[in-house]
Amino acid sequence: MTVVVTQSSSTQAPASRRPLRRLFRDLALIVVVKIAVLMLIWYVAIRPVPRPDTTPNAIEHVLAPRADATPPPPSPEPSP
Repeated sequence: MTVVVTQSSSTQAPASRRPLRRLFRDLALIVVVKIAVLMLIWYVAIRPVPRPDTTPNAIEHVLAPRADATPPPPSPEPSP
């Protein structure tokens, strides 16, 4: 009876890690590409949209009545 000693256990560890490294590399690449695409969409489509002016002076100007507007008619008094 002869015993054959092989080094399969030592060669299996690096061989089984290669697919994991490749998978990690592929997933990392996908994440980086998605972030790049989202940044591109942000700078092309969303960032150029003008934002409303929300300073107090701008709000006061929007809510103030026009100078040429006539005052509203007085409301009728309810009769008792």
